[in-house]
Amino acid sequence: MKRLLLLGLATALFGGQPTNAQPHIYTIGLVFTDLVEQESLPVHLADQHPRLVRDIDQAIAGIFTALGRFRTVRWQRVGAARNPVDFVAHFALNKAYKTYHNKVIHYQNLGLFDDGRPSEDRTYEVISLPAIVGQLEVKLTDLQRDKILWSALRDSSAVIPHDQQLYLYNAWKYPSASHPSLTRAFLADLLRLQMADPATERALNVAERWFISKPSSDLAVARGLLQGLANNLAPDLDANLPLEGRIAALLPAQNGKPHVQLNIGARHGLTARMRFEVWRPRPAQQKVGQIEVVELDSITAIARLHKLDRKVKKRGDGLQAQDRVISRKRPARRSL
Repeated sequence: MKRLLLLGLATALFGGQPTNAQPHIYTIGLVFTDLVEQESLPVHLADQHPRLVRDIDQAIAGIFTALGRFRTVRWQRVGAARNPVDFVAHFALNKAYKTYHNKVIHYQNLGLFDDGRPSEDRTYEVISLPAIVGQLEVKLTDLQRDKILWSALRDSSAVIPHDQQLYLYNAWKYPSASHPSLTRAFLADLLRLQMADPATERALNVAERWFISKPSSDLAVARGLLQGLANNLAPDLDANLPLEGRIAALLPAQNGKPHVQLNIGARHGLTARMRFEVWRPRPAQQKVGQIEVVELDSITAIARLHKLDRKVKKRGDGLQAQDRVISRKRPARRSL
């Protein structure tokens, strides 16, 4: 770290002006497709579905903003003159619906489940708990190379908070066991879920009791789950999109190896021993070689020459200030 404190002096002695500590900014074209069949949703979720979609769309755009090296535009088609982009990120919301997950409760005291209903085995009970299921798909495309860089599918589900005292007995097994007012209030939505999804139908059919959740709880869990799916993609999006900076200054050689100062650091995603390709700035667009990070702080780094391109070496050339440094792909960094 001491060397980083002396970078300003080294820059003055050995030439080159440090550039602002920020990475190269790429333009991402965002496409969001909603594939959820809204007619299968409970009425309150269907009514709020457009808002949920807007929320997750905004969360996705926020991912790229937070990474700090992308600007985003709404992208429609290849060759759209108004919105030239470097990469396209296409997100598809495949699933966002309410279902039921079964849970088995075992009873040691048989008297706890002695409610007068017929049962072959009173040592356990199967109950159905309300849940939200979501699935988000992403495909990342490099338009310049017409290549899919990365794609992924993320699934998640979450049980919805519910009142432990609010439930219906299985209407098919025990048609008159529930209070009529509860049956009138909740059975229609449960039947709609059964008809919309075979997995939900199987879960409800084998359970003894069906627990009920409030519409507000459904919405809160759905919103959190969908935004969580988007946020879960952030480390992989970061890792599969280029990280680009510049050589800000040439530094004294150490152990015969040229060293340079970079205008990007840990805040931008650099780690020790990370390697970057070095390219001459446009329009030359010529590969110079490869460098390796040896020391860094939040906004700058020191790197040493790892490999020099054969043609560059042959003509006696080397690293230069303002050369582009690019890491095209890195391991995903996930917070603990």
